[in-house]
Amino acid sequence: MRKLKSIGIVSLSTLLSRILGLVRDVLLASTFGAGAILDAFVLAFTIPNLFRRFFGEGVLSAAFIPSFTQVLKEDGKENASRLLSNTASLLGLFLTVCVAIGICLCLFCQYFFSLSEKNDFALGLTAFLLPYVIFICLVALLSAALQALRQFLFPALAPVLLNIFWLVGILAAQTFGDNAHQWIYIMSSFILIGGVFQVFLQLPALYKNKISLSFDFSFKDSRLRSIVQAVLTGILGVAVIQVNILLDRLIAWFFIPGEGALTVLYMGNRLMQFPLAIIGISIATVVFPIFAQYAVQGKKDDLAQAVTDNMKLTFFLSLPCSLGLVLLAEPIVALIYQHNNFSIQDAQRTSSVLLVYSSGIWIYSLLQIITKVFYSINDVKTPVKIASYNVLGNIILNLILVQFLAEMGLALATVLSALINIIILLFLLKKRVDYPWKNSISFIVKTLICGGVMSFLVYKSSQYFHDFSSLESKMIAVFIPVVVGVISYFISSFFLGMKELKRIIR
Repeated sequence: MRKLKSIGIVSLSTLLSRILGLVRDVLLASTFGAGAILDAFVLAFTIPNLFRRFFGEGVLSAAFIPSFTQVLKEDGKENASRLLSNTASLLGLFLTVCVAIGICLCLFCQYFFSLSEKNDFALGLTAFLLPYVIFICLVALLSAALQALRQFLFPALAPVLLNIFWLVGILAAQTFGDNAHQWIYIMSSFILIGGVFQVFLQLPALYKNKISLSFDFSFKDSRLRSIVQAVLTGILGVAVIQVNILLDRLIAWFFIPGEGALTVLYMGNRLMQFPLAIIGISIATVVFPIFAQYAVQGKKDDLAQAVTDNMKLTFFLSLPCSLGLVLLAEPIVALIYQHNNFSIQDAQRTSSVLLVYSSGIWIYSLLQIITKVFYSINDVKTPVKIASYNVLGNIILNLILVQFLAEMGLALATVLSALINIIILLFLLKKRVDYPWKNSISFIVKTLICGGVMSFLVYKSSQYFHDFSSLESKMIAVFIPVVVGVISYFISSFFLGMKELKRIIR
């Protein structure tokens, strides 16, 4: 019950964040449209996001949570505070150096090379946003410590706070700026301020749990060295993976003619991230400390059962999201984004990208759980290694498919790479955690039946709504099929006696 309560806290906080993020993206699309300025911002903001996933929520957090959990259990909160302070100090120092180098490189390129106006603007905006790297990675580390303490509220509220500042920034930009170039810089200033407040949001919860934080550069703790070693073990693979994400954006920037490719990729991906965050990431965030605790205590059977239960719950919730977004991509994008400067053509391009991305929501969600299982048994190397092998194939697919499908090709390459990744990881995980996969066949069949019933009824109901000319018609075209889909899926689950439905209701 406590686990489900924690999942509920994270899910509700994540839902609030995603709703605010959705409002933010609507304002972004409406204000800037799918053009060169928003393309440049998407490319520039890619760098802080990559650092966050790498040095914040990636290898470092995966290495930190098991070590921090063990210190809490064996040595108490005073030593845990010291480990957190050492890690935060080292991380802050390293990131400050990286940011300084990055800014200097951007300024160097602007000064010594003859760049197009488009590329010069993108470099300047990148340099301006780089300090956000420091704040967001520290937020991720502090959040990891709170998650190990089973405190999930404030880590989950950090993105909410950022979105509030971001929204205020968009509104302030149009009030005080004279043109779109000024607007994007004013908005970016509020993002940087929001990063600072995100850090301070985590501190009261840490202090309440008697975990103090200070600048401590005495890096002699053996557990800190083990964290650094774990990071260094996985740094190459994860660096390659994150560079691959950047390369996706650069391929869109340089290889797709015209403007708007990065914007429609971003907007389509954001809509796909909505259910992924509420389901896959939320569940993985809550169960990771539980997996780590079972692994530390040597409870192999409990770990195997927890893995099985949460993979089933994740698949049960994520499959209908995949199917629903695939079937309703066009009316959803029309409802959310097609306003003011975001044209019908922009909406059509975005819906095509969303359709492809959404087909993999269940894959991305399960991948979150499976990766956390490997991290919990202190095996960072395996998921990193497998993902690294997939990078080259993903790049090749990108370069091939972008020629024929433009931005849809980049989205399709991402889905195919994730599918290959999860198949290999499931095979390798079976050798490490003896989860009862044979008992899951009946569950998979029942879930697919429910998904099939839902898809048929959603498709049939959506055929009655083709008019997207007004806000009311757009809302009806989305609302009615969604209601039909939700009701039909859960009724089917009820009649098939699926335990996952009972877990949700309970």
